[in-house]
Amino acid sequence: MNDRVIAKAESMRKLRRRQMISMFVFLLTALIASLAATAFGQATYRQLPIQDALKSEAAVKQMKTALKAFSNSSEGQSSPHARAAMAYVSNYVPRRITQADATPEITELIDDVVSAIDAAQRRGNTQVANLMISKFAPMMSGVAGGNFQPAARIAATMAIGRLNSDPGDFREIPPTPYMNGFGVLKKLFETETNPDGVRAAALHGLLRYTRLTFHRLPDNVKNQLAPPLQTLLQAPVPAGRSPEAHAFMQRYAVDILELLRPDDENLATALVTISQDRNRPDLIALHSAATFGRHAGAAKAKVAAPLKTLDIWTAIAFEAFGEEVKRLEQFNQPREIAMQQPEKPDDLLVPAEERVMDASMEDGYGDMEMDDGSYEMGAEGSDEGYGDMGMDEGYGSYGMAPVVQEYEPQPAEVVATRRRLNDVLQQIHLGVTGSAKPGMPSKPGGLLAVADDASKGKITTWVTEMETLLTDLNDKSLEETRDFLEKLTELTEQLEKMAGDAAKKPVAAPDQDGMVANPAAVDQLAGR
Repeated sequence: MNDRVIAKAESMRKLRRRQMISMFVFLLTALIASLAATAFGQATYRQLPIQDALKSEAAVKQMKTALKAFSNSSEGQSSPHARAAMAYVSNYVPRRITQADATPEITELIDDVVSAIDAAQRRGNTQVANLMISKFAPMMSGVAGGNFQPAARIAATMAIGRLNSDPGDFREIPPTPYMNGFGVLKKLFETETNPDGVRAAALHGLLRYTRLTFHRLPDNVKNQLAPPLQTLLQAPVPAGRSPEAHAFMQRYAVDILELLRPDDENLATALVTISQDRNRPDLIALHSAATFGRHAGAAKAKVAAPLKTLDIWTAIAFEAFGEEVKRLEQFNQPREIAMQQPEKPDDLLVPAEERVMDASMEDGYGDMEMDDGSYEMGAEGSDEGYGDMGMDEGYGSYGMAPVVQEYEPQPAEVVATRRRLNDVLQQIHLGVTGSAKPGMPSKPGGLLAVADDASKGKITTWVTEMETLLTDLNDKSLEETRDFLEKLTELTEQLEKMAGDAAKKPVAAPDQDGMVANPAAVDQLAGR
């Protein structure tokens, strides 16, 4: 490969590392929350011993240096760096990540090895790369499935999902994932006694594997993978898992099933049913609506009442807008009311004017970074979103004339609100029209593809109203929080009217597991 391609590969490696760190932190945080509610959190974990000769700082530094040199070498096992490098790959890293005090180091340790394998493959050092994979992958499989601390198991599972048999060329040929990883990841996901973080990490790896190989996956492999995913999608929330964590895992099931069954009308029908279930979190309901909109089988789906579906989706948007109104009202309260709140002890040491400034930066969406508009559609399991559709910044990317007027930047809390609500609306718009871009698409999909002529007229009116609403939501002339809040309140009332009776959100009685069972979705996925 030439230097330009290698430089791009290095840039992509750094991006993937940031994504892996974010995913690792997210999964570990979700796991800690679930462990707190279960006896699993009191378990005693194994720690693999490390040879004394490998423990010193000097020894670790020597092994890391050797690893980098080895990955750039074409000499294979005859390389003078082979012994120290392989000690790091097959001995030190797999054992170190199981140590109780290693959690802060785990991501870096794993990335050292995976990056070295990537580097060897990019430079054509196949013998070196294969040698490292042959030793590293089995060790990661053992850690992922063993009685080790959850952080190590999650990281090991993610490492298996990141490995490639061939790196591709970063231009036209995508990577070929590590083929032996499929069976390992599938087993980790299907083993229900595994921690949720491990199972979710396995799903993340399976999604990447499927995205890169779906065009050549044999039917027998697809038929092995689909049933457990269908079970997950149908299942109520199990004890010890939050509805949001369950929805997060179900999103993976939706994405993988869409790839396995790109023209399946039963899946398309089930996605509509799931999206209408008001007892499911918006995370899975909206994702199902958006996936239905882009699904090739949407036109064949059985949607009994498209307008009712449209009202339910609009009601979901109405609720999201209402939540943001309440949140922004906290920012907009008079200073004398805000200052009545009890002060933290640390605040007493900070001048009052600095406390006011800090409050505006600390509040808001610090805990919502995983849902900030990054609606995943990127290749290789990346978290790329609809970056070219410009929802986060209004209509600048929709082909409309550039805005000449310049405005002051909106407050951080307003920007966060717009990002969240644009994300909600674009998923609904995709479900309704088959396109995430405002306006009527040239080739209708989603609800438009299944609606009768009478319903299409009403859906067309909805699309026009939504386009105006989006323009108002992204009006950057609303530079103050109070002005934006006033407009947002108007838009919320407009959505309530558009949703009609669905805005009242009737809730069915939950079953014994805390979630409404949905026999219709079960039948649809099974093709009954």
